[in-house]
Amino acid sequence: MGKASFKQYKGKQIYFVDYSNLKTEEEFLQAINETNLYRKQNIENQPLKSQLMLVDLRESYVIGNVFNRIKESGNLTKPFLKKQAVVGLTPGKAAMLKIYNIFIKDTVKSFNTAEEALEWLIKE
Repeated sequence: MGKASFKQYKGKQIYFVDYSNLKTEEEFLQAINETNLYRKQNIENQPLKSQLMLVDLRESYVIGNVFNRIKESGNLTKPFLKKQAVVGLTPGKAAMLKIYNIFIKDTVKSFNTAEEALEWLIKE
């Protein structure tokens, strides 16, 4: 299974990005490359502002050049997103999310559990 996929949740399609359990910069950058390829093949042919996205960062480390690459990828993905949620943020990652939201000019919401995030995503 790749790091990005479509999942069904209560009849809604969710664009799921799994960045969980990534411990090194190399692992994380490889995962970003995989998700960028998935986006090009599966998201960029979708209508603008149509996708619901969940990013899982549980037990991962955002180090080195990873944050900059996440920002770049986020800028390319943003036009296609209706809503975006993230799970697995430590206090340090939560601070980076605030910075990310400023740079991307977006509001990515953080949740404690995937269930909470998914419920928020499908709520109109």
